[in-house]
Amino acid sequence: MSEKAGTETKRENPAAELKRLEEEARRGNPKAQSELAVRCIEGKGVRKNSKKALDLFTLAAEQGDPKGINGLGVLYYTGQGFKKDLRRAFELFQKAAGLGYRSAMTNLGVCCDNGEGVGRDEEKAVQHYRKGAELGCDGAQLYLGRCYLSGHGVRRNRAEAAKWIRRSAEQGNAEAQNHLGLLFLRGEGVKKDPAKALQWIRRGAEQGYAEAQYNLGCCFFEGDGVRRNYGRAFAWTEKAAAQGLTAAMTNLGWCYRYGRGVRQDLAEAVRWYRKAARRGDKAAQYNLCLCHIRGDELEMSPALALRRLRKVAERGYPPALSLMGIFYEEGYAVRRDENLAFEWYRKAAEQGDEEGEYRLGRCYEYGIGAGKDGRKAVKWYRKAAEQGYAPARHKLEGGMLPLQGAANRHV
Repeated sequence: MSEKAGTETKRENPAAELKRLEEEARRGNPKAQSELAVRCIEGKGVRKNSKKALDLFTLAAEQGDPKGINGLGVLYYTGQGFKKDLRRAFELFQKAAGLGYRSAMTNLGVCCDNGEGVGRDEEKAVQHYRKGAELGCDGAQLYLGRCYLSGHGVRRNRAEAAKWIRRSAEQGNAEAQNHLGLLFLRGEGVKKDPAKALQWIRRGAEQGYAEAQYNLGCCFFEGDGVRRNYGRAFAWTEKAAAQGLTAAMTNLGWCYRYGRGVRQDLAEAVRWYRKAARRGDKAAQYNLCLCHIRGDELEMSPALALRRLRKVAERGYPPALSLMGIFYEEGYAVRRDENLAFEWYRKAAEQGDEEGEYRLGRCYEYGIGAGKDGRKAVKWYRKAAEQGYAPARHKLEGGMLPLQGAANRHV
């Protein structure tokens, strides 16, 4: 939902500005009432108070202020201050949009997209986003760009997606800046440019957007558009984790486990893995399994490792599928079973896991759980090699199997 706090007044002392707003709101100025309500929701200069925000938005809405009407709709949508009512929220967004309030157009699009307060209609959602986007609403521009990127309610068009996301990013929308950076990183709708990717992601990160902070950390981890720097990677990841981003918590655990950008601390690694695992993060759950195998501040227990591993494997996490195969191939914590090992490797490989692809290739080369088949072995080794998996490249380069096709590009 979109409700912005920005005003067009000149900058003044924050305390004086707040005092002025409160005085104008008491005198019945609807714009001041709406602005003060937004501050009560965000806790900007005042204590968060959804009840007061509701009262102020109501007063402003009763005077026909579009920002107040939209703000009241946001409260009905989120259920802040009183019982959630999506139908009422939709009606209020319609009213505010009819008065030309751009953020309400974005909110109407979200309602139509999700079928909230109205029947689900993706094409109608795009119409609302487009109307807001063409009027310069950065939120609508971002949503419209995403629709073009995914083909959601409109024919897929990556170049058009990049155009609208860029417009939003240029207006300072942190989420759009992060998204535009990812487009440059992947070369999607724009020419691939890791340096530009880093610039845009950094802009979003510096505004405090958690996903941009996480992605900036990943850039420093991987050396995408910048020289690899574990110290900076850790710092940005820590910022994102502090905001509650689950994936960042997992990466922070990895930093502590391996001493990347911070002194190695196994207890701290386990603490962060557990925090992320409790939120359902598969990678964190998988890493806790590894901690049980190695005895990293946890009981070294094959049985516990297997129990954790099976749970995350059944959720389809590719590295866990591969490791389940290794357990069965080697007889670790289970009775050795090459047929089951093959099946787990196959599941991992079919999801694109590089180790699963490599190990499935081994199964076909040596007849582990399947008949020997040199052509299939080459096929799966090549897939793993194309992802940069060194053991697969060595297999192909070592002359044990013919080196063919796309794998040559990685020699």
